[in-house]
Amino acid sequence: MRTLLPLLCLFAFFYAGAQDGNYWHSPYGTGGFFLPGSVIAYNGDSGVYFTNPALLANSPKTTISVTAVLYQMQTISMADGAGTGRKLISKNMSSVPQMVAGKIALGKNKFPLAYAIIHNPLINFAANQRRDEQLPVLNDAYSPGAEYFLGQYVEQNRASETQLQISTGKKLAPHFTAGLTLEANLYSRYFSSDFSATAIVNPGIADFNITSNRESYIANYKNYGARAKVGIGYDNGNHHLGLTITTPVLHLKGDGNITSDITLVNAKLDPDLSPLSLFANARQVELKAKWKMPLSIALGYLYRYNKNQLYVAAEYFGQINEYDVIAPDNDVFIRPDTGNYRDYTYSLLRLKDARKAVLNVAVGNSFYINPQYTAFLSLRTNFSYIDKSLFANKEGFIPYTSSWNNYHMQVGVNTKRKNVNIKAGLFLALGFNGDYDQVANFDNPTDSNFLQGSVKTVKANHFSAGVMLSYIHNL
Repeated sequence: MRTLLPLLCLFAFFYAGAQDGNYWHSPYGTGGFFLPGSVIAYNGDSGVYFTNPALLANSPKTTISVTAVLYQMQTISMADGAGTGRKLISKNMSSVPQMVAGKIALGKNKFPLAYAIIHNPLINFAANQRRDEQLPVLNDAYSPGAEYFLGQYVEQNRASETQLQISTGKKLAPHFTAGLTLEANLYSRYFSSDFSATAIVNPGIADFNITSNRESYIANYKNYGARAKVGIGYDNGNHHLGLTITTPVLHLKGDGNITSDITLVNAKLDPDLSPLSLFANARQVELKAKWKMPLSIALGYLYRYNKNQLYVAAEYFGQINEYDVIAPDNDVFIRPDTGNYRDYTYSLLRLKDARKAVLNVAVGNSFYINPQYTAFLSLRTNFSYIDKSLFANKEGFIPYTSSWNNYHMQVGVNTKRKNVNIKAGLFLALGFNGDYDQVANFDNPTDSNFLQGSVKTVKANHFSAGVMLSYIHNL
C-alpha cells in the first residue's frame, strides 16, 4: 500500500478540466442570423444553407454558396494559470474556408434538394509555463537551504467537426412546410497535458541527488457518426415560425489512442520516511472511442416590419450522463508489473465526458437600406455544458480547456446584384469569469505536494474576432 500512496495522491492531477465546452460555437447555427439562410423561421434572403430544412420548400432557386473565415484571431487566457503572474495563454490566427453549400431544383415540380459541407474548428489551444530559479522546495531536514528548481507545464487541445448534410423540404398546407436533413459527421480531438518538475538536493545529508516528478497524458481520437433533423415551418403574413428537432448522434465508428507516463523519483512526504519512487507508463492504440451529442429542440420566430426583419431563436440541448469517450484496457501501467495494480489502469487513464442541459438564445435584426444593401446584426449566448458535479469522481481526464459561458455578436451587410448576393461581416466572441483548474502551481512547489504546488481554481477568459465572407450565386 505504501507503494501506491503517491499514486493515490496524484489523482488530483489527473482531473484536468480543460470554446470547446459549448454548443453554439458555429456561426452557421440557429443563432447565426447574418449568414445566408442560417435561421429556422424564414428564408427572406437568398441563402442556400438552412438550419431548418422546411424552409427549402419556399426556395425554388438553384444556388451555390461558399462561406469562409478570411481572418480569425482567437485568444484564450487563464490568469495565474500556473501560479501568480504565470498565465497560460494561447493565441492563434487562421484563414480557413468553413462551408460550401448549394441547392438544386429537380424535375418539373422543382423538388428542392440542398447539400452542405461544413468544417467547424472548435478549439486550437496551446499554452505553456515554466519556473527556473533557486527557492526552498525540499525539507531542510535533509536538504537545508534553497534548491535549484525547474518546473514546466504544457497543455495542447485541438478539436474540430466536419459535417456532410443533405436536406429537402415540402409544402404541406397553405401555411405549413416540413423538411428533413440527414447528416454524417466526423469529430476529432487531440488533447495532451504534460507536467514536469525537478529539484536538485543540496549535498551533505541525503544519499540521493534529485527529486523529480513527471506526469504526461495524451489522448487522440476520432468519431464517425450520423444524425437527422426534422423541421417545420409556418408562415402567415409578416409572422414566421420555425421548429427543428435534431436527434442525438448515432455512433457508427470511433478509434483512439492513449499514451501516458508517470515518473516519480525520491519523493519524501516526511523527512522520517524513506524516499518514494514510482514509474508508470502505457501506450494503448486502436481503442474504441465514442463521442455523444444530445437531442436538441430549436424554435425561432421572425417578424417582418417596414422591410426589416426581427428574429429571435432559442435551442435546448438535453443532458448527457457520464460515459467513457475512451475506455482503456486494464493492461500494464504501473511498473514493475506484478499483476496487482492493473485494476488501477482504467481509472487513471480513462477519458470521460458528461454534459448538463443547456438553453441558448439569440436575437437578430436586418435593416433595409436600399434594394442593393441590407445590414444585419445578431447577438447570442453560448453557454457551457460543463458541470463537474455530473461526474462520479475525479479519476480520469476530461478533454476540455474551456468551461465558461461565451457571448457572440455578428454584424454585416448583404450586397445584392442580379444573380449574386455577397455577405461580408465581423463576428466577435467573448467569454469571461471562467474557471480553470490548475494542473500545476509554481508558487509553492514542495516535496510534500510532489513539486506540483498547491493547485486551485483560477479565472479564465476567451476572446475571438474574425472577418467572414459569403458568396451566393443564383444559377
